[in-house]
Amino acid sequence: MSMSVEELKSIGIFLFKYGWQTSLARHLGITPQHFRRYVSGKTKISESREKQIRMMVYLKKNGLFESFEIDFLTKTIHRSK
Repeated sequence: MSMSVEELKSIGIFLFKYGWQTSLARHLGITPQHFRRYVSGKTKISESREKQIRMMVYLKKNGLFESFEIDFLTKTIHRSK
């Protein structure tokens, strides 16, 4: 399982539209600068990060993503206000 840069971009736009890089970085618990290394292809996306991103897609497709805020660093889910 290896996510390409093109796939990452299309997923980011699907999940967040405008400001997708910053939003996706925040949801992954990493800095926007670190995330941009993924987008540029300088850093390969780890398997665990890829699974986190794919879980977000699953939640979005099933209408659950907007209802919850996911903190992958603490592995907690909070209902959005």
